Amino acid sequence: MTTFLMICGQKIDIKHRVVTWLEEGAPNFYADSELLGEDLYGERPGVPKDAGLDILADKITMFVIHHDGMWNSAGTYMVLKERGLSTSLMIDNDGTIYQPIDLRDNTFHGGDVNHYSIGMDLTLRTKFDDRNSPEVQAYIKSRGGLFTERINGGYVTTPGYTDGQYQALIALILGLHKVLPKIKLFPPMDAEGNVIMTKIQDYRNFQGWIGHMHLTTNRMDPGPGFDWRRVLVGLHGERNSMPVALPNTKTLTQVFSGAEVAEVTEQYYLNNELGDTGYYPVSLSQSWHSGIHINASPGQPVQAMSAGTIVAVRNVQDTELGSPNFVLVRHTIRTAAPKAKPPEGEEGAAPPPEPPAAGAEESFIEKNWFSLYMHLQYIDPKMDLDARPAWHKLLGIDETGGVDDPALIQIDDLDGVREDRRPKTGKNFFDLRAGKTVLTDIPIKSAEVLGYIGNFGHSEDLQRPTVHIETFSCDEDPLFEPTEYPEVWKLIETDTTEDSLADLDDIWRPIFETVSIFKDEKVKLQRNQRILKPSEIQEFFQGESREKLLFRGYVCRHVSEWSDELDWTRTAAVAVGWQWQTKEAYDEFMDLWQPFMWMNAEVIEHAKLNEKRMLWTYHPITLIGWFHTNYGRQLSPEEYQTGFSNDALIQERKREEALSQDIGEAHGDTGSVEINDELLLELELDDEPWKQYEQGEWPAQAKGDL
Repeated sequence: MTTFLMICGQKIDIKHRVVTWLEEGAPNFYADSELLGEDLYGERPGVPKDAGLDILADKITMFVIHHDGMWNSAGTYMVLKERGLSTSLMIDNDGTIYQPIDLRDNTFHGGDVNHYSIGMDLTLRTKFDDRNSPEVQAYIKSRGGLFTERINGGYVTTPGYTDGQYQALIALILGLHKVLPKIKLFPPMDAEGNVIMTKIQDYRNFQGWIGHMHLTTNRMDPGPGFDWRRVLVGLHGERNSMPVALPNTKTLTQVFSGAEVAEVTEQYYLNNELGDTGYYPVSLSQSWHSGIHINASPGQPVQAMSAGTIVAVRNVQDTELGSPNFVLVRHTIRTAAPKAKPPEGEEGAAPPPEPPAAGAEESFIEKNWFSLYMHLQYIDPKMDLDARPAWHKLLGIDETGGVDDPALIQIDDLDGVREDRRPKTGKNFFDLRAGKTVLTDIPIKSAEVLGYIGNFGHSEDLQRPTVHIETFSCDEDPLFEPTEYPEVWKLIETDTTEDSLADLDDIWRPIFETVSIFKDEKVKLQRNQRILKPSEIQEFFQGESREKLLFRGYVCRHVSEWSDELDWTRTAAVAVGWQWQTKEAYDEFMDLWQPFMWMNAEVIEHAKLNEKRMLWTYHPITLIGWFHTNYGRQLSPEEYQTGFSNDALIQERKREEALSQDIGEAHGDTGSVEINDELLLELELDDEPWKQYEQGEWPAQAKGDL
């Protein structure tokens, strides 16, 4: 089995099955051109027949993905020959790559980009005589079902692609990029990292892999069933991970569709909600709880949910409540800049915003978000070096030259009541051993082990193996605009108080009305009456209700529970069934809780947190699942090209004389007519020409006009 492409006469191994024209009986445009007496290929300008890879690498900038509308690659090849057309590569249903011509030669596949592009056809049948036949239904099912999306202004429905085809395509793009580096590893994407689903402006200058739909408005391939995110993940690696592996549950690297991601996240929701405590966003004492507890086996690895930088760590022996050890990671996300609020006019009404300049692309910014992993197992000095997390080994080696002698280290005695047990901060390995919160700047990869499951419970009898996972951001605005994604997120009222009690209407009322036999919506309780029993909160999360599902998408804002300045007195005074009935009990609890407080002035400054200790919090499972299905949001600005948005193209079309004349004549006016963007697309694409035929059924056209 061969696994190499032929480029400029050289074998380029891509470690995937390739059938070149050199194999007997394989598709061969050289032989068939001779047989038919017709040129099915040409010479690229500036690339002579004896050109080497260096010359070709300077010319090729684009890899164009088509679908062929056929049952298999053999059919594609036959139709292309009949039409006097050609392609550089084909990927069949099982993922076999066919190369009917050396990539040095020019094929007729993409119109005015042929000379500097490589074309590839993915096998995909999209038209069926009888969609309900058993054979067609089996075909559709084998490709993940039917997918519908708006592409170039019109809606289209097609099946998807096979695992083998995705594997082949990823291997192909990676292999081409190594020898033709101007084919960058990204498709056209907008400011938020979403793949553009229309023809792009200035497409001739794009460098990367691209769909035929990006070159012309009368094409939609590779179509709605193409998983752009899956290919991006294959090219750049998975950037998201669940923090802990659950039995009989797939990892995020094994799932791609939204339905599959939902199946995985549901297992994590249930693991948390069927537990005894540790719910989001409210604890059994009705105090804010910014994360969730995941129940797992003692010593099980805890992994980073995304790549980032470890900014703070703690490692000390367990206290009376369990492990206060944690790792705090700072991450970055690319998102649209918040829309500026225009100043009010003289009459008090806001004037309409200025329209964007022609050709302007939507602005974007980078925002930080954080993931916290609390109640990690103590890393004993006697633990085998290979078993320790990489950050711990790195910190130790940096500070001690590899020496880790417990005799040299004084560990604070955490037994007994002390006046102030809040941890101090430090900067080195010895501070870590002394139980201090150590400030770091250590890069971390997604799924890298941060530590191991430790214990936590509000008494020794209640301690269980668990990990607290929390995701939050600290800017004045949330990480994204929740109202733009109402199917996932719900922005609730900000808690501006400095205490820990979660008594907002969005918190107590859904719980109260779900578990209470009194469901009178007219009930209006004062703040000091909005108190829930621990049993009611537990019943709410362990039950089944629409309201509980909404809690999973809550975006909350309040003071962090880890703040060294948080006021717990109000919660202590009103919480039902808690252990704080007396001042002595409250003082004892605070003494036990102080070792868990890590958010002080030093950590805030180093990690770039909010000085007022205010957080935007997000359910960690909802957030990482959402990131996984919106992969491009985690790409940095330097990673892919911008400036190819279709926004400027629309403005350009409006100025085209032919379009102005057509619209003007329709209105009895030969002058220029102003139209909005949506109408422009509708007028240009009202017949959705790409629905009339597929690539394998193209009408005869000049080779340069495809």
